Amino acid sequence: MVAAVIVLAVVLSRSRRANLGSGRNALEILNQRYASGEIDREDYQAFVWIKENVNEDYGKAIVDPWKATAFTAITGKNIHTRIHMAPTPKDNEAYAFIKSGSGNTTFLRENGISI
Repeated sequence: MVAAVIVLAVVLSRSRRANLGSGRNALEILNQRYASGEIDREDYQAFVWIKENVNEDYGKAIVDPWKATAFTAITGKNIHTRIHMAPTPKDNEAYAFIKSGSGNTTFLRENGISI
């Protein structure tokens, strides 16, 4: 489990912002985020790999909060946190976890994170 989190954290370590309106379906959001550069080809491929290879036993992921909406749209997996308008303390905790190397298993267990 920790290895999967570390690999995902490395792949998703870059963050870009996108301003999304409401009332859009998941495909429209994904297309805008991909076009805006919020997620890149590498992110997209990693998300598709997770969708195709990670079973239902792994249900909640910690990813870059700016990329979490696209992650959920592609994978169908739940996320620990995502940024809607501006980072919250929970988002900052997620960034700190990822930047520290994603090795804090206590943080994972306490937050029910499996990916």
